This record gives sequence, structure tokens and C-alpha cells, in this order.
Amino acid sequence: MARRIAAVVSIIFCCWQFCAAQEANSLDSAVRYAAKFATGAGTVSSPWVGWERAVSEAPATSRVVFAAGKYATATGVIIRTNILIEGAGARGTEIIATRPMPFVIGSDGTNARYFGLRSLVVNANHLATNALLLIKPTAFDVPALENVMAKGATSAGVVVRGCQLCTMRGVHSTQNGGEGISLEGCNGSVASGVMSTKNGGDGIVLRKYVEGSTTFSGGMSFYGIDAESNGGHSVNIIDTLTPVSFFGGWIEGGAPGKDGFHITAPVVSISGMRISGKNAGTQGYAINLLAGAEAADIRGVMLINEAGEFAQIRVAGSIKTGTFEPSVGQVKRQ
Repeated sequence: MARRIAAVVSIIFCCWQFCAAQEANSLDSAVRYAAKFATGAGTVSSPWVGWERAVSEAPATSRVVFAAGKYATATGVIIRTNILIEGAGARGTEIIATRPMPFVIGSDGTNARYFGLRSLVVNANHLATNALLLIKPTAFDVPALENVMAKGATSAGVVVRGCQLCTMRGVHSTQNGGEGISLEGCNGSVASGVMSTKNGGDGIVLRKYVEGSTTFSGGMSFYGIDAESNGGHSVNIIDTLTPVSFFGGWIEGGAPGKDGFHITAPVVSISGMRISGKNAGTQGYAINLLAGAEAADIRGVMLINEAGEFAQIRVAGSIKTGTFEPSVGQVKRQ
């Protein structure tokens, strides 16, 4: 009897070992290491090249891992399946454009809907039009962008279009020729810890997005933003059709005569923010509600002059209802 029990136990143990090995092999096959597809040393003088296939040919549900180092691309890459792209963290992984291209990393908006980019620096190197151009990321539980920096684009650094119920966390766009971050038709989406600095155009821009007969309204929520030293308006809310909300954050150092919030969208809520800037004559306000703005709820904001009379909420256009309770500053109705 003891021998039979020992034999059964041995068989079970062997089966367990086999299954564990199969599972490990399956998990390993689902991870693609970008450097294995590339040549180079991952340094500034010898970056990894040829890594693009690790992303463009990745099977759905796989994870593409970029070790710390420099990765050069002369073509850019398109995400075509639902995958996770993950860098080394703490700005350790940098993808750098070496020739003019439409974008460094983009998505096709059809097969790739549930994907994520994490812990990467995407450097357009003043060659690519956009660092990131992402179409229709759709997943609340899988952040489309997390701990990602985009810089050096000739136009907007980050462009996200038609995103539905997606999340973005820890996104920094800087030193781009145009807008820092352009979010177009991001219905029901949530962004937290978003930073846009030292861009040539507006810092953060919200728009609706039209694709054929479909309009993506663009209403979404922000928790903790930072917009500093941009050449245009710090935040520009253009023509979103559903409510946009901002909770907490910091705006300062914009170009003279540019607004902290420039609003022509119908419904906006702003609370718990510090907003400073520079007025130039009759231009440049902390919050500027223009034609198209219909309802606004503004509470507990601190408005500060860096130059001139910037610390004002300017109410113009066709506001039908509004609450304006700044902690510091004044309301100017026109």
C-alpha cells in the first residue's frame, strides 16, 4: 500500500512540475523584450535599433518590455494589437526619433483598443510631428498612458483621439513646438497628475472629435494638473459637448496676454486650484469664459497676478448659470 501511495504522489508531483513548466513557458512567450529584436548597446552613441518589430508584430495580450537605455527609430511604430508596452521606469527608457515622421508611437484605432504605455520617455527630437498619436484607447482598468513623458515634437507632444472611458496617469509633455497635450473626444475619461510645460502653444487642449457621422463629445475629468511656461493658453477648452471638470492643480508662468483657462465649451467645473499669469492690456485672465460657455462652477480657486490684472474671472458671452467663488481674485462681467 505504501508503495502505491508513493507512486501516486510521484505521478502527481511530475504532473505538477509539467504543468508549472508549461505555464512558465506560456508566460515567457507572452513577454517580448525589445532589445532582443535590436542591435546596439542602448547608449547615446550606440542606441538599440531595429526594435520596432517587438511592438508592431506583438500578439494580442502580450507585454513588450524595454530595458533601461536609448532606443532609436527612423520610422516610428504603430500599436496594432491590445498589448502593454513597459519601460524601465524613472525615465530610464527613452525612445528617440532620428528622422522626420508623423509620430514616434501611434495606434491604429481598430484592433488596438485595450493597450497601455508605461514608464517611457518618447522623444520626438524636433523631427516627428507628434511624440504620441493614440486613436481610440478604451479601457478604464488599463491606463492608456502611465508615467510617460513626451517631448520635442514639432507640433503637439501628445494627441489622444476618440478615447472612451480611458485613464491617463502621470503624463508630462514638454518642449514641443505646438500644444503640449491635445485630448480630442475623450468621453468619460479620467486624467490625473498631468503636466504640460514649456510648449510653444497651449498647454492642455480639449476638443470634440468627429469621425464620419460619429461625434465624440470630449467630456472628462482631471485630478491634479500642472501647466507652466507655455506659449499659449495654459488650458484651452474649445468645443467639448459634455461637462469637463478640474479638481486641484497649479497654473503659472504663461505667456503675457494668455489665459489660465480659456473656455468656449458649454459646461465646466474648476475647484481647488492656484492660477497665476500675466495680463497684457485687455488680454490675459485667470479664467476667461467666452461665447459658447453656458454654465460654470468655479469654487475655491486662488487667482494671482504675475503682471497686470490677471487675477480675474472674466465672464462674457452667453453664460446662463454660474457659481463664481474664488478664494482670492475678482469676477469681471462683460
